[in-house]
Amino acid sequence: MQKIKAGGIIKNINPVKINLKSLPNNPGVASTIFKALGKHDINVEFTKENQALSGK
Repeated sequence: MQKIKAGGIIKNINPVKINLKSLPNNPGVASTIFKALGKHDINVEFTKENQALSGK
């Protein structure tokens, strides 16, 4: 079996998880959030999108 080569290693010193609920499904909403984080030098490494709270 061949070894898998790692492309890099990420070291998270103080990782934080932020949940945003009930955001409107409109263009530009994510951009507004990421701009605000960027102004405070907050780096976002991962994002995840889930379905509506109603389950539909």
